[in-house]
Amino acid sequence: MVPPDELEEYPRPKLRRFFLLPIAIVVGFAALWAVLQPADEKATEQLPEFELRVLDGGTMASTDLDGQPVVLNLWASWCGPCREEAPTFERLWRRYRDDGLQVIGVNTRDHDDTARAFAEEYGITYPILRDPDQELVGQLEEISGIRGALPQTFFVGSDGSLIGTESGSQVGSQGSTVVLGAISEEELEAQIQELLRATPSPQP
Repeated sequence: MVPPDELEEYPRPKLRRFFLLPIAIVVGFAALWAVLQPADEKATEQLPEFELRVLDGGTMASTDLDGQPVVLNLWASWCGPCREEAPTFERLWRRYRDDGLQVIGVNTRDHDDTARAFAEEYGITYPILRDPDQELVGQLEEISGIRGALPQTFFVGSDGSLIGTESGSQVGSQGSTVVLGAISEEELEAQIQELLRATPSPQP
């Protein structure tokens, strides 16, 4: 017998390397696929589901807007910039409603009578939803990253995707609350036209 101390040591096969190599290849391909994935296949923010009371009566749900391009404006009667931009929303609603555009006002932190007085004062004819408990408003503020500031406007594609937000120009701040200016007619119309261009034409 050969003494143990004279045995020639043979290197053991490095099996670990054979197991790790396929794993590394799979992980690498997965990372490459994620980077090369087309932008339109990546997750986008969707309009939150809701069902709210309409100021003039009845209710409206998010499903009622399926297949339609929508401009969603958050406002309150005591908000100065909301008053400034209200006539703009009414004008553009009348201008583009025959193109399939829906303009929806979402009134929050208000009472029915003051919201109704606001609508009558500015001759608003598009639907106004009441959200006194900020059920929808809170979710939209979470998406925009702007809390406690009005007005805010959201542009919703016909597939329910939020394709843009507009909060007007920032004109100052009060504590932790951002104070925003009204959206200009030029800004709003440009966004509406972009929204309509992104909407598929109805099939004959």
